Amino acid sequence: MKLDVFVGRVTLCVALLNVVAFAQITGAPASTPSVSNSIPTSGGGVADALANGPDISFCELYQLSQFGRLADTAAFAATTTSWNVGTNDAGWYSLPDTRHPFIAENIYRLTNDRFEQIGQSWVKHGFFALNGEQCGTLCTYEPGHSEGDWLGVGCTDTYESSLNADRGSLGPRSEINPWTGGYTYFGSYLSQSHPSPNAIQNRLQVKDGDFNPPQNPGAVYFLEGYYVHYQDVNVMNSAGWRPIIMTGGSPGGIWTFDQGVPGQQPIHGFAIDAWTGARQTVIAQIVPPVKNVSPDGRCILAVKATGLGANQWHYEYALLNIDMDRQVGSFSVPIPPTAHLTNVAFHAVASHDEASVDNNAWTSTVTTSAITWTTVNNPLRWGTLYSFRFDADAPPGDVTATLGLFKPGSPTSVAGVTTGPVIPVPAVSTWGLVMLALAITLSGAIIHKRAAARASSLSI
Repeated sequence: MKLDVFVGRVTLCVALLNVVAFAQITGAPASTPSVSNSIPTSGGGVADALANGPDISFCELYQLSQFGRLADTAAFAATTTSWNVGTNDAGWYSLPDTRHPFIAENIYRLTNDRFEQIGQSWVKHGFFALNGEQCGTLCTYEPGHSEGDWLGVGCTDTYESSLNADRGSLGPRSEINPWTGGYTYFGSYLSQSHPSPNAIQNRLQVKDGDFNPPQNPGAVYFLEGYYVHYQDVNVMNSAGWRPIIMTGGSPGGIWTFDQGVPGQQPIHGFAIDAWTGARQTVIAQIVPPVKNVSPDGRCILAVKATGLGANQWHYEYALLNIDMDRQVGSFSVPIPPTAHLTNVAFHAVASHDEASVDNNAWTSTVTTSAITWTTVNNPLRWGTLYSFRFDADAPPGDVTATLGLFKPGSPTSVAGVTTGPVIPVPAVSTWGLVMLALAITLSGAIIHKRAAARASSLSI
């Protein structure tokens, strides 16, 4: 009996060694990484898109123009055209009615394979749908509806860059619930009178240092627009983005760009998709979030792990809050107890949205089990991306990252499978594996032969 168990263990060891040997020879991972939370680069709003209703998408995004500066900060706005590709008309009422879209604009930079947000605007409160047909679909209305208060099915509505730069209808993002599209006019910023704004206030703001070519060699830039609407059934196509090419400008002057013309549709989805090769994970209470069912929206966590040589890897994370109203107050990645981390860093776009929060960098803490970034008063808000990075002497594998939610409630955190440092598999040469397997097999055969001989002698 003991002999049978021993031989079985030997056979199992040989089988396991064969698996590891195959991984070493072919370069295949010893286990297949989990992709249950991963989303395609085209978007992750599958459950949203199954519903009937208005579906606000992007028809056009172009004409990024500068509208003033203050010291080393320039202000911008772009032309946006919405497009109702859904099955029902969408409410487009003017203030003080709250049933209208909110338009946010962002700018991102990709340099040295790091994806960072460098600019963001307040939200434009939409009004009076013109109901055009710029995207080639027939514009129709439900009975009793017409242009102005409704964006019909197949219809488009354009806000030129000068209109999106007009502070008369720009309000803080913090007043909007991105998951429900909810907004309260009474007591809001636009319900009150304010002193005359400066040249950049409330607009899409970018520091000169983030555009200046000598400071950003090889940088590529991306413009993103994002519509939030209370009736929208698929948020993942409510954003559009495109590369922007700098054609002129210098610090203290006027920056100019070439980024498309009317009639050219942007790439649908969020600009984080421009970071090609990054692994994306949707993190939410329900994955994918379901419109009118899930308690809150989602974040997308993108990551790249790059080998640096000498048993070192660089881990680069970009965390985008798409429509999670409870915001993110901490980000944690597990690490092996023996891992050594260096070059820990954090990057966040400067917020100018509300006085109750600050722009202080998140604090990082490294323990024997995880690296965690936290904030006291600078949460990751909707339509915003923060970046995190470090180097480690541990190779990449599947880990579960955790997001701590900033606003009170239950649960206090959400998690998702991503890439992070893991305990390395001991390196064994192919020849060494083969010889070890042969040795174990031979030992098993000898033991079996001796046992058989002993059994034979006992039977005489």
